[in-house]
Amino acid sequence: DKEKGKYFAIQTGSSAPNTNSKYTKYNINKEQRRLKKEAAASISKTRRKRIVRRDISTNHRHLHREIGNNTGLRFLQDAWPAAFATGCAPSLKVRHLNIRYFDHDPTTDSLYVTQGRAAWQLKAHRGPGIDGSEDAVSFDDSPLPLLAPIAQLTSDISSLHYLPGSGAMVMTSIGGDRPPLVYLADPGKDGPCIGEQLTHFPATAIWGSAPLPSFSESINTVSSKSTETVAVAASKHVLFVTRSEGATWQPKVFKGLSTDVLALEWSSPNELYVGQRSGDVHILDTREERMSAVLRHSTPVTHLRRVSSGQLVCKGLQDTLMLYDIRMAKAQRSHESPKLHEPYEPGEQWSSHSKRRKARKAGQYRSASHNISPTTPLLVFPYSNADDTELGMAVHPRLGLVAAVDDDGNILLWSLRNGDIVKDFKPSPVGYGPLQRIRCMKFIEDDGERAGPSLWSVWEGGITRFGW
Repeated sequence: DKEKGKYFAIQTGSSAPNTNSKYTKYNINKEQRRLKKEAAASISKTRRKRIVRRDISTNHRHLHREIGNNTGLRFLQDAWPAAFATGCAPSLKVRHLNIRYFDHDPTTDSLYVTQGRAAWQLKAHRGPGIDGSEDAVSFDDSPLPLLAPIAQLTSDISSLHYLPGSGAMVMTSIGGDRPPLVYLADPGKDGPCIGEQLTHFPATAIWGSAPLPSFSESINTVSSKSTETVAVAASKHVLFVTRSEGATWQPKVFKGLSTDVLALEWSSPNELYVGQRSGDVHILDTREERMSAVLRHSTPVTHLRRVSSGQLVCKGLQDTLMLYDIRMAKAQRSHESPKLHEPYEPGEQWSSHSKRRKARKAGQYRSASHNISPTTPLLVFPYSNADDTELGMAVHPRLGLVAAVDDDGNILLWSLRNGDIVKDFKPSPVGYGPLQRIRCMKFIEDDGERAGPSLWSVWEGGITRFGW
């Protein structure tokens, strides 16, 4: 301690003499992250001072637009993210602690929420809001244990999705003492706790799922296809669950991956982005059942979100949040010579082509993918997350916004145009402790007087809407 000039032992929170102890592991890590952010901000400030920018007034911009010097709507597009974020304010919609995941039913305007191993349906009603606003849409705030659940799984729920096209609900459990499972139900037709469970597939854990969305130009329509498809990240495999109209769910497993699949995102109706623990991102073609590598992230990939055709936002560990364009991604091989496995020495290099051919025949030649450096991103967002794989992320391409939560519990909004932070929401000083992890956030199209997109997220003991 520099102030007292003494040394103190770092203790865990449970063994500390009181809850306000200064030198717990959590407080020490938090202080180290704060110092790291200040150092990064200082370096960024110094760099900005060295860059000379031409200051163009608003009137000057309008004049250039009127006389036709501006090319397209680039200036207007750059202003959209900041303009939307300026009026964003939080409003509490659901007051329930420890919510893991949620999804919105636009037909009945209800919410499906999960807590631990169970899921509930919260119906909406119009009246005074929880935060005191008048004529607002709010949801039942009775304690969840007093409400009847619509599903109960055997382990903690790892994903929840509602399919508006058919009214089906898809949930997955992460596994543990019991095997992971995929739960599929139609709560509006069959009632609570009636669904189909899939457990017979080779996986020890399920990290998430991704239903096939609508790729229509309109944001208020659903896909015209009668076949629904859900991709599930099941350990080192990708499980596809499909259902035709009036039929049952049919599973199909795609194998052949080297590391765990942590993130899935649909690129088109027939192509799926697959993010792995190794940092590799592949595209899986569901028609030909063929996979090809498109880029490499520097850390394990925990979240993927599509921006446009060929562009996606990738979030990983060690403070990495980046925008990639697979059309510009090039595999850059390192200049190190490939090395052999045992029985050769680890530092021995190739001296001739004959040795290389012999090693290939003996199965001892290391794959060239071990020497590929990470792909160069289009944008790098300033972000802080050292080792949490479950912190949520959302992207709204039309607004040009990226939303994510850092390891301090702050919700940040970035611009997809330049990577700058346009808004940040900090938790209140009297929070809910480090265990209140924000796993789920998503952009939802609101109806009524506040029509338009808004960000909904797990936040400080409930679900909060961030919007106008």
